[in-house]
Amino acid sequence: MNALPRWHRRLACALVTPASQSTLPCPLRTLALLLLAGPLLSPALAQVASTPSLAQLSTTFEQSFARKDFAAAEAAMREITALQPANVAAKYNLALTIAAQGEAQANQAQTNQAQTDEAAKLIVEAIHAGFSDARRILRDPLLASVRTDDALQSLLQSWASVQAQQRDTLLAKAREDFPSCTHTLSLPELRIELLTSLPEDEAGLLAFELAKVHAFVTNHALPTDDELGITAILAAAAEAEPEQASNHAALWSPPWSVVIVPAKEDYDRWLRELLAPEGASATTPAPQRTFTQASVGGLYDHASKRLVAIDAGPSLRHEFAHVLHQRLAERIGQTHPVWLLEGLATLVEDLDPAGPNVEDPASWLPATSWRTNAARRMSIAGVLPSQRALSSMPPQQFSGPRALAHYAGTRSAFLWLHRQGLLRPLLRTFITSKDHGIAIDPTGFAALLHAVSQADPAIASERDLDRTLLSFAKSLPSVPEETRKGSPSLGVTVEMRQGSGLVVVGVPQPLPRANARPTTLREGDIIIRVNHHTTRDIAELLRVLPLASEGLLDLPRPELSITVRRDDRLVTLAVPVARAQ
Repeated sequence: MNALPRWHRRLACALVTPASQSTLPCPLRTLALLLLAGPLLSPALAQVASTPSLAQLSTTFEQSFARKDFAAAEAAMREITALQPANVAAKYNLALTIAAQGEAQANQAQTNQAQTDEAAKLIVEAIHAGFSDARRILRDPLLASVRTDDALQSLLQSWASVQAQQRDTLLAKAREDFPSCTHTLSLPELRIELLTSLPEDEAGLLAFELAKVHAFVTNHALPTDDELGITAILAAAAEAEPEQASNHAALWSPPWSVVIVPAKEDYDRWLRELLAPEGASATTPAPQRTFTQASVGGLYDHASKRLVAIDAGPSLRHEFAHVLHQRLAERIGQTHPVWLLEGLATLVEDLDPAGPNVEDPASWLPATSWRTNAARRMSIAGVLPSQRALSSMPPQQFSGPRALAHYAGTRSAFLWLHRQGLLRPLLRTFITSKDHGIAIDPTGFAALLHAVSQADPAIASERDLDRTLLSFAKSLPSVPEETRKGSPSLGVTVEMRQGSGLVVVGVPQPLPRANARPTTLREGDIIIRVNHHTTRDIAELLRVLPLASEGLLDLPRPELSITVRRDDRLVTLAVPVARAQ
């Protein structure tokens, strides 16, 4: 989940926002976890808003399942599914506990068959509702007898059709839940259905933002199918069962997801429902949370394959990185720690083109940002969190009172890893290494230290790594968090409106100077782009303006190319830019 920076809502001509303004980044994600075998953990927490009763039931289920008290696990899971009937992970776990008892009672043929039938029915229901991990069903030893069910067999043997049906169901449900979203764009290369309330001509801009994230994550971060051995597995399966080759490929292909950028009223309603405690009333106080409605800028829930974002910039990019990362985790049956998930997601919040072809999504790479500003300040003050501490934090602590520091420290470290070419080696080591990977150290710190030391033997210890990252954070250039005298200014007053973006709310008359010219911006214009950078929030605009204006301010008539939404159409303007007074 991504959180919106709590910037001032209005910016005067100088676009001032205080550097001390705090933000609440990406709060606790309570999504279903993925393991090599066994249940999907925390099924009661697939909704962000969990009540004490749901949390307690989830704990009871996990503890009971771990000690093989499947009857108690089943009882807890039946209560959970009653409270959350749409929770596909809960359906799967209920089927698993029923099947486990059936296996244990194999000498009671009638009872065993009844349990097998119920477990199969639940899994079929979960698949139709969106459960996408077919290979978990195929490999789980507790489901050996369940897999012989004819209806389940039929689904598993035509998985491409199942995925198409799941895509259609996702899209139909999203349209029902977000009626303001009237424009749809299918992105098959990303396996995404994009649904938005923004005008149709902006859907292509949103798709470009997703393409930039996809290009970076796939080219620089996540291991390839060759590196993971998936290509070899598919080749062997095709040779052994040529008639099933296309189905094997479908079983390994990522599921479809729906990306939703709704109107503010739809977003606010959805978020209220998400955060509302189950069964809360006027006399039942809501449980204390680590985040609030005002702070949440987006959420990706892998169980429902749904990404919802209120802005089409940093929050969208952040959450889409989670889509790609969680898809991989599901494919390989692993659970990745929060610092790895959030490190990659924060890294793609701010991207700059690295070459002249700005229309190529692959040319956009991570840049310094307000988060690295925070890391720089902490490094100077000597309070930058160590990577050992960050990697061993549970999600609740990572997103707790010092969340800003944790996210800033992690992004700074990931920016260093990227610049050293170590993102992919880190994730490959964590996923695949028998000596340093997830089986040895699920926190990922052993993989981090090994990947770094292999690339640079001078960084051989935890102390060496912390010293290197501290020095890197100190060396990072600061990006603007306010407009100061002499820095570029558009000469208008801009207001940040959630769900719309940067709206021009004031156009003052130019000062009586020889080179002063009236702006081409009007009140009501929504600023979409500065040159080729999207500027969906104030942090982006403050960061991008100096970059876009570099070398212009000394020209006789400096102008920037600004794309705005005006009268329900996109307009590109040549806008005068000057130094702030």
